[in-house]
Amino acid sequence: MIQENNKKRQSRYKPDYGKFPRVNVQDRDLKVIKEVAKDRFLTARQIQALFFSSYSAVQRRLQKLWNKGYLKREYAPVKFGSSEALYCPTKKGMDLLVERSVINSDEIKWKSKYNRVKPEKKQHEIDVNEFKVALAVGVRENNNVELLFCEKDSSYWDYVKDPEPDPKDKREYIPIRPDRFIGLKINGLSNYYFLEVDRGSAALKECARKLRGLREYYFSGRFFKKYGQPGYRKEDYSYRVLITAPTEERRNNLIEKVIEQGSLEMCWFGLFSEVIENPLGKVWIRGKEYKEVLENLTEWERERILRTHRRLERDDIIKEGVDRRSILE
Repeated sequence: MIQENNKKRQSRYKPDYGKFPRVNVQDRDLKVIKEVAKDRFLTARQIQALFFSSYSAVQRRLQKLWNKGYLKREYAPVKFGSSEALYCPTKKGMDLLVERSVINSDEIKWKSKYNRVKPEKKQHEIDVNEFKVALAVGVRENNNVELLFCEKDSSYWDYVKDPEPDPKDKREYIPIRPDRFIGLKINGLSNYYFLEVDRGSAALKECARKLRGLREYYFSGRFFKKYGQPGYRKEDYSYRVLITAPTEERRNNLIEKVIEQGSLEMCWFGLFSEVIENPLGKVWIRGKEYKEVLENLTEWERERILRTHRRLERDDIIKEGVDRRSILE
């Protein structure tokens, strides 16, 4: 005789605060809560890559932290990606970090309204965190590289005067608000990067303006003014701009905008899907090599492939002809 299982299945949306009456919060749990607080939205898979050896283990632990109210769980609409659970900060979780002396109370910059963002913005945050996780894993597996930081805090924000303002645009300054400011120590030397994760929704003109600002940030000396130390020169404090794009066409369009501005070596471009597989590998393209491939074509060929209806032909030529580089170089 088959007996019916009358045990009610827990809702995936509402936590059961009494389901786990005793939860011993471990040091690893505190690290998870702190990481979620820093990144705002992390999936179970991303948390596993950072802290756990198996997916089943991270699911069990997150279930307990969620049911006790230390983390919030929600789901993005399927049209913006998978229906995988997203974990967000909570006041109870932040209070726990203060109580356990993981952070000071004056370090808390999170507010509950920060969890309420549009689906498009939320997916962008997830993609940026996907890069961060991939980078952290890649560094962990490379003895010659150390991840110094990968931050998005507003203390890193700045601005620069637009060197090529549009007469029809009243905006005089370009905000410097990259998706991440990254520091890597490679073979003992510190290297700095600004990350921009492009999802293909912004107009190319606005993307070009943002990249122009990141380029001018160095040449104007504002980067050195903010981060430089006495006794050093502006040239001693340089950085690269890393841009990921969702498709080859979008990436190549962005590269051509950068070539117009002369940022041939500062800006490095990669396909998002390739980059997150191995961000330290040879997955990046510079404007310099891209331009060289175009210049090796005849004038007729170059004119033909740069037409809008010849983009696929252009993308094939770039895929075959442009050398990829590693940011470790």
